[in-house]
Amino acid sequence: MGYSIRKNRLISMLLILCLLIASFAGFNINHVQAEQEENPSVTLGVLGDKSLGIIKAPTVTEATYGDTALDVLEATLGSQRVKTTTYEGLGKMLTGIDG
Repeated sequence: MGYSIRKNRLISMLLILCLLIASFAGFNINHVQAEQEENPSVTLGVLGDKSLGIIKAPTVTEATYGDTALDVLEATLGSQRVKTTTYEGLGKMLTGIDG
């Protein structure tokens, strides 16, 4: 009798844990979708520097640092818009740091 109660309690706890994990995963998916809806033009994301704002390359969906095949990277920092052909140039223009 005692074994059956412990087994049922364990099964109940596992089900509750699964539901919690599923609800947390659903929250993360909804959160990402909401961010994409707010900024539909973001294709590359932020380059590690959170002050850069939105970085996008309209014709490029994937790129890596130093990729010379990129057309033009366009960045918005507040009301300032800058264009450059490399991530390095973009970082220099926005931060004023010459490396």
